[in-house]
Order: sequence, then C-alpha cells, then structure tokens
Amino acid sequence: QLKKVGTLPFEEIKPEKHQILVKQRIAVMTKKVSILGLGYIGLPTAIVCAEAGFVVEGFDIDVDRVCGINKGDPVIQETDLTEKLHIALRSGMFCA
Repeated sequence: QLKKVGTLPFEEIKPEKHQILVKQRIAVMTKKVSILGLGYIGLPTAIVCAEAGFVVEGFDIDVDRVCGINKGDPVIQETDLTEKLHIALRSGMFCA
C-alpha cells in the first residue's frame, strides 16, 4: 500500500522491517577511512581500522615512508605491527 507524501509515493514500512533494511544496507556498504600522517599514531590507527573492516587509505608527506609502508616495511618499531601491516596490505584493506 502506498502513501502519498507531497508528490512522492512512499511505501509504508513497519519500524521492525525498517531496522532490518537499514542493517542490511549498512552490511553491504563499504566503510572507508582516510588517515593523514603514517607515523607513530597514524599507521597503527590505520591498521586497527583495516582490521575492523574499514577500507583504509593512508597519506603522508614523506614519499619514502609511503613507499616503504606499501612494500610492507612499517618504518616504525611496534609489537606485531609488521605482521599486521602485511595482512592489511594482502587483504586490500589498506594502502598508503
């Protein structure tokens, strides 16, 4: 059954069905994050976001840092960061 609102017809949707539709729509949407600065704060944050299911693009003004990160070298020392960076790069969830 259609209900007119102004000049556009809208289907009347029960609140329960609306919640399900919203959750389905969110599930298929790509979640994207941009991180500015890939140093001691930015790179680990980017990796955590990638692990959480976000597609992450990292930016830094240091071209050598960006190239190193894209080759799998985190250029900073932090526990498990190298392994997590490799996983994020291989999965396609992160690039600098």
